Amino acid sequence: MRSQRDLLATLAAVGLLTMQAACGTEEDANSGGRYQPVVTTEWLADRQSDQNLILLHVGEDSTYEREHIPGARYVRIGDVLVRRAQSGLRNELPSPEDLRGALEALGVSDDSRIVVSWDDDWLIQAARLVLTLDYMGLGQQASVLDGGLPLWKGEGRPLTTEVPTVQAGTLTRQRLQDMPVDAEWVAEHLQSPGHALVDARSAGLYNGERTLDETTAGHIPGAASIPYGDILDESQRFRSPEELLALFEQAGVTPG
Repeated sequence: MRSQRDLLATLAAVGLLTMQAACGTEEDANSGGRYQPVVTTEWLADRQSDQNLILLHVGEDSTYEREHIPGARYVRIGDVLVRRAQSGLRNELPSPEDLRGALEALGVSDDSRIVVSWDDDWLIQAARLVLTLDYMGLGQQASVLDGGLPLWKGEGRPLTTEVPTVQAGTLTRQRLQDMPVDAEWVAEHLQSPGHALVDARSAGLYNGERTLDETTAGHIPGAASIPYGDILDESQRFRSPEELLALFEQAGVTPG
């Protein structure tokens, strides 16, 4: 089982994805419809036979081997995250060249419509993968499955143990997005108008009541607290756009 500390650096991805889910109205370049950062199980079931659909599974390999959504391709998180020896930090982005190779090995091409499924409590890493796809210029084509494998299974939808045959994809366009920032950038912009820092860890870690290995008690001064668990309802689906916007506004994060 992966360590909790390995997740902390990626928790903010859930918050960013949530704001996209609440506010996203960008055009989907592939379908001509609205971009959907979060898609439902019904949406996926209706499109499983689409030629350009790439379904990626994030979670324990043992779960994938036991059951997964038909057509889902297993993603080894280590292929899209690195720990650089010089910094000692976990969960950094690999080089664009390495990411391109990893995505092509999963069958991702320029015109792919990508959906990321997740099992158990792997939503954090699923959100991170969606944002990694966004960094690589594929954000308008990528979504996370609302409720993930647990909801799909709970609804009695089909499962399989069959591992699909994957034909390597081709990514010809390099459209890196200026997304990742470092600690220096955060420090420079922390008090700047139009910027907000969201701490997506649990309330106990935020206020210093709890600590984990290799973490520091408390939070960066000025950071708002929105625990990632608060963005989900009892069924592990994202709360409504209205509820999500209210959650962020209560923390002082407002549109614009």
